[in-house]
Amino acid sequence: MEVNSQLITSSQKKADQFAKMYKEVSEVRHQKLSLADSVELSENINRDRQYLRIVGRVANSECSCSPDGYCAPFNKKELDASLAQLKNTSPGVDQIHKKLLTHLPPSGKMALLTLFNRVYKSGQYPAAWRKGTIIPILKTGKDPAFMSSYRPIQLTSCLSKLFEMLVKVRMNYWLESEKLLNPKQAGF
Repeated sequence: MEVNSQLITSSQKKADQFAKMYKEVSEVRHQKLSLADSVELSENINRDRQYLRIVGRVANSECSCSPDGYCAPFNKKELDASLAQLKNTSPGVDQIHKKLLTHLPPSGKMALLTLFNRVYKSGQYPAAWRKGTIIPILKTGKDPAFMSSYRPIQLTSCLSKLFEMLVKVRMNYWLESEKLLNPKQAGF
């Protein structure tokens, strides 16, 4: 692999160079905004603050919603639906595959549901679920000798992905039903 016109052959030095490159492209860069962009950004920030106040009140209060509301424990139906939607991707550091999760016996699924409900109620996201392995993948038709020919892929825990899917479905339903989503919000 070539970096700054120098050939790198050591695996450790290649890994260090990838880490350096990914860090540089991931850093937030500050830029000057036009007056119009500044006003729109300020309006969006105020709208987001209002939303966060509502969500904060909800998060810091005791659950008083209906048994099937946003703060109710997850149920088997939600778990099964999320398991069906979970993509068959490579496992994270924990090496737990989606296939293992989908083939759990009923008692295993209940144990998983108990874990997810404890995490949801406590708000304490397991540190192990935050860890991932970044793997450089060669872009189609690119020269493998150059670092810019690779894109990073992060392998994360399937347990984390499944839990996040449960929360996402629940929160999207709640945000839409309460009309709290900004109509200008976009993403991918």
